[in-house]
Amino acid sequence: YQVGNQKKALGIEHLLKADYELEKRVEKNLRIRVLETLGFSFDHVGMYQKAADYFNKAIEIRNETNQYDDIALIYLEVVFDLVALKKFDEAKLYLDKAKSFASEIKNKRNRKWFEARTHDAAGQLLMGQGKYREALDDYFLANKIAQEFRDEDTPKYFNSYIAQCYQKLGDWEKSILFGEKSYKQILKSGGEDWLKINTSSLLSEVYEKTGQSNRAFDYLKKYRSYIKEKEEQDITNRSTNLAIENFTQKNEQEKAEKKKEKLDL
Repeated sequence: YQVGNQKKALGIEHLLKADYELEKRVEKNLRIRVLETLGFSFDHVGMYQKAADYFNKAIEIRNETNQYDDIALIYLEVVFDLVALKKFDEAKLYLDKAKSFASEIKNKRNRKWFEARTHDAAGQLLMGQGKYREALDDYFLANKIAQEFRDEDTPKYFNSYIAQCYQKLGDWEKSILFGEKSYKQILKSGGEDWLKINTSSLLSEVYEKTGQSNRAFDYLKKYRSYIKEKEEQDITNRSTNLAIENFTQKNEQEKAEKKKEKLDL
């Protein structure tokens, strides 16, 4: 974990320096790529507000330079960041904006992938508002689209969310069915800590509800082991995120000072 985190921190530091230099030189095309990479990098370390900020900077330059080809995909990344921050009203505005640029996506596979992820985003927004039955419609559509273009990775997320919706609606059997689907897919292709934690926790709770104590205990043990792994990782993440925060603040401070110097001249 420590080596991986050091690489992430170093990578973000280099990207911030690159952004600073490109902004000085008014080099917009390459800067868009750097800003978007910064957005994804901040996402990977769970700094969702920072991710949204850098994606928005990229969106601003894309709009200035009429580069709309994949702008819908970047708007969608902001939606997921805002959902993670529980800023649902703002997320809805970005989702509408993303959809308005869908026709600009030239690659057919990317357009299908975008369509699946818009249903994912809509489902997450509805879940955030407690509208679980409506959210199910979006997740089933997302799953259907993923199957159409043989995406074997993203359904693990959709199935986990479907299981959560059925749990909230009190349909334990369907919750178990989709929870187990998601968990098998996680074991096959891997998954983020939060997905493993959420899915194992859900299955433990729902098996307990149906009186299947042995199954409930099995998943409780898995859940505890994932929590322990996450706690160990969080210790190194905290120092990494602090270092990243310091790089970012220093970078922004240097930019502000340079702008002030220009104004004073």
